Amino acid sequence: MLASKSLQSVLLSGLVASLGSSCAHVTPVSGVAPTRSAEGVEVTVAADACDEAQEPDGNGWSLTELMLEVRVTNPTGTPILVRPGDIRLRTSDGASLGTLTWGAAIPMNVAAGATKSFDLRFMDRGSLHCGTHVELDTSGSVTAGGHALTTDGVAFTASGAPPIRL
Repeated sequence: MLASKSLQSVLLSGLVASLGSSCAHVTPVSGVAPTRSAEGVEVTVAADACDEAQEPDGNGWSLTELMLEVRVTNPTGTPILVRPGDIRLRTSDGASLGTLTWGAAIPMNVAAGATKSFDLRFMDRGSLHCGTHVELDTSGSVTAGGHALTTDGVAFTASGAPPIRL
């Protein structure tokens, strides 16, 4: 039994390492309405890739990874601060997932009149599935002058297209 658990750990570690965290090879998302604050700041999902694999032990759970390219546009005359680590993914069954993106805890500045993109990576067993409706919850993640901008969620369907491996 111990050897089986060790093998599972090695296989899972290898899978996670091979999946990567870059959204450079994701599918552009069409038909996604951005969320817009009253100040005009826009957050949208520009591209995504979803990969779902059945667990080898046959317990029925799948391991799903969703990689996103998120785009923030700041048309205001004031710089804004985005905290990628505060963005959550809400699944169709109501689960709220935090990002597993390296460096997501580091706030990102978006200059006045600028647009910036960044990657987010989510993984889950059981709640997240490719081809299902999900929502990117951006509430509290975008601030200007020290106060949070009010934004709604960005609803979209997690792509069934797996990431392209080079």
